[in-house]
Amino acid sequence: MKIIGAIQADVQSDFFHSLGESEHTEVQQHAPADFDYDGAINRIQAAELGLVQVPNNTLAIATNVTAIANNSTSVATHDTDIGVNTTDIDDNTTIIGAHTGVLGGLSEFFEVDAQDPNVLFTGKIQHGTRNYVEIENVRAVESAQGTNPTDGAPRGFLVTTGYCTEKLSMLDDGRVELVQNVPDPAVDPADGSTVEWVYQLGGQDGQTNADRHEYDGLTFMHRRVDENGTVRAAAQQPDYQEVSMRASKSQSSLYIRSDSKAEDVNIVEIVHEPPVGDQKFFAVDGDGETQISNLAVGPAPLELLSDQMEVRATLEHNGLKFYDQDPNQAGDNFNMRVRGNGLDGVFGIIMDKGSTSQSNYITIRKGSGANAQIVNELRLVLSLRFDYTFQGIC
Repeated sequence: MKIIGAIQADVQSDFFHSLGESEHTEVQQHAPADFDYDGAINRIQAAELGLVQVPNNTLAIATNVTAIANNSTSVATHDTDIGVNTTDIDDNTTIIGAHTGVLGGLSEFFEVDAQDPNVLFTGKIQHGTRNYVEIENVRAVESAQGTNPTDGAPRGFLVTTGYCTEKLSMLDDGRVELVQNVPDPAVDPADGSTVEWVYQLGGQDGQTNADRHEYDGLTFMHRRVDENGTVRAAAQQPDYQEVSMRASKSQSSLYIRSDSKAEDVNIVEIVHEPPVGDQKFFAVDGDGETQISNLAVGPAPLELLSDQMEVRATLEHNGLKFYDQDPNQAGDNFNMRVRGNGLDGVFGIIMDKGSTSQSNYITIRKGSGANAQIVNELRLVLSLRFDYTFQGIC
């Protein structure tokens, strides 16, 4: 017999019944023999716990009902937001359509980058149909140091071919400059020394004052510079070349310097080669000697200078004059003048010969014979010829 234990439960009215008053015997009905009392107890206890949770669940249900009401309000709000967003999406779609049209138009001017999907344009400006782009008031400014272009070209405005149909003006100390450097073959290349060619037209860097015109001009130079770009001293410039032109009062209008030239190459050469007739030329050779085919002087005299740059002879229309002092304004304080009809002034011959010299002092020749000589012994030797014509009367 199994005892269920302290169990509170309702049973049917006839669960307990009497068999009769005479016997006074009660018959108790029991569960079937295979009834699982433990399982029943567990289920009953679980039911009791469930009954305890009913109030909590009821509160939770009330909370959820409130939350559902709030969520319904949020859903309504979100529906409104979705409506607004839908309108914004429609507007943005319209804007995107407009921008797409603009970008399509820009592609006529800016090359599209087909290689990199993250970059829209390559940076190249072009026009797909006209093949030119017109830009007003362009300002091309060199970028800061360290922001070098990735193509290796220098910073600033760069053109491969340029043309000017009207006027190209340079402002302040503006100039056109070409500088080329190659390693200096005369020194160890490791020290950075270079041979430099310079072409410059316009102003000089930094000269913007009132006297700036003194420095403006055209210059060509071939020179040596050290590893820092500083021009080497004159003693280290065996091949220095310079040609410069200046409209200046303080500098030479034309300055030419050539420290070396190839053999048979002139420093200056002016040639007139007419179709008929002789060539005429003016040249200064590599040794600095002047070569002139034809020379016309006047009306100012041609002056011959001493090593002290003093005038000691002049050649002009009225004769060759020699001076022992600078000529006066009239040019008549000469020592001697040679003209077509003879000599003027003092004629002196200084005969200062060494004691061992065997040459004569003066020899005057006509043809192959010596007509008059002052020989080394200071004897006058004359070779005279007398022609006599006799006329008789018969």
